[in-house]
Amino acid sequence: MAIIQLTQSMTEQEEKETQNSNNVFLDTTKVPTSRTVNGKALSANITLSPPDVGALSSSIVQSGTFTPAFTVIGTGTFGTATYTAASGSWERIGKMVDVWIDLSVSSASGWSGTFGIAALPFTVNSPTSAGEIAYITGVTATGMIVVRTNPSIGSKSLSLNVINNGNTSTQIPWSAISGTSFSISFHIRYKTNDA
Repeated sequence: MAIIQLTQSMTEQEEKETQNSNNVFLDTTKVPTSRTVNGKALSANITLSPPDVGALSSSIVQSGTFTPAFTVIGTGTFGTATYTAASGSWERIGKMVDVWIDLSVSSASGWSGTFGIAALPFTVNSPTSAGEIAYITGVTATGMIVVRTNPSIGSKSLSLNVINNGNTSTQIPWSAISGTSFSISFHIRYKTNDA
């Protein structure tokens, strides 16, 4: 009988030691409620937002569509145009805006001055940006044609420019645009300060 009691005593002792070890382990690894994660106290469940972990929030990344249209940059005469395609899409991340435009006309008349494309979704901020033209027809110009933002304050327009062999850039006038077969498809990225 003494052997049985000794075994039972050891078992009870082992249980007490195990319980004490568990309590010590739990106490030493518990996170103090005074500790914070990104300024949020750990006294209750916390919710982290995208900026808390360095990710962009959905309010920073935006996208949409718009309808581009012809305009006159500076002074000139506004005419009429029959559009066969006039579509634009955009994506904004912070202050940077990417724009894709497809614009075609079957007739345009009465325009003068400097050719432009208006109705960008956000106001252009300096510096000037140049875009990538995927397709263009109906323009009479010698040199490389580029699309550029017009960084004057309050502007939501673009101009077409031609860069000649002397590496000078000149805005394309309306007189260089065909009134019956003009088409352009391009992408441009620019900076805005709009909210």
